Amino acid sequence: MSKSIFSRYRPREWSQLIGHAKLKRAIQRMRERGSLGGRAFLLSGASGIGKSTAAYLIAQDVCDADNIVEINATVVMPKMVQDWSRTQGQLMIGKKPGRAIIVNECHKLRTDVVTLLLEVLEDVRDHCVWIFTTQGKGQMGLFDDDDSGALESRCVKFELTAKTYRVQFAEYAMEVAATEGLDGAPLAKYLEAADKTECNLRAMLSMVEAGEFMVSEDDLLIELQEMVGVR
Repeated sequence: MSKSIFSRYRPREWSQLIGHAKLKRAIQRMRERGSLGGRAFLLSGASGIGKSTAAYLIAQDVCDADNIVEINATVVMPKMVQDWSRTQGQLMIGKKPGRAIIVNECHKLRTDVVTLLLEVLEDVRDHCVWIFTTQGKGQMGLFDDDDSGALESRCVKFELTAKTYRVQFAEYAMEVAATEGLDGAPLAKYLEAADKTECNLRAMLSMVEAGEFMVSEDDLLIELQEMVGVR
């Protein structure tokens, strides 16, 4: 089964990730100091702007792809956290023998899970990394109890925004559309899509896949008539 356009054009390295300059600089400094592992990260921001992609890129800097666990917070149970805690000292097989755990929609974590995580995140091994993502914006109170601030304080936090990069998102969608033979609309149409979706690249590429930026035969005829002065 062929993958969606979004899956096929998902960034595989940091240079391909649109925007998020602050995050990129910070990760680069940590990488240069050899201190990327042994940490927990919290990435927040609107849907489709690159949180999960950034999480994967951080994880891949620490370990091989086979050693990345990605899970939705709603299915994380206390026993899972206990198992991860017991085995985090083990080196995995691969060129990068580390381990990464990505927890999406972390604001949905159970209270008893959060309580366990507080202890686990106090001592993250150097070859391990935890990455939490959420659609929450700004300085979040992820939960309604005192453990919220305690969990956040154990993480390096980045709030990802995309509005500043609307032109880059639009140009990228236009480039993908051209590559896929689904183009024809001017850049202004892609900019409108960027504004409409709040730079949700997943939504923009879904629009590309649906042919929303293709020029119809009627549009081409009108354009031709305008070129030759026919009304």
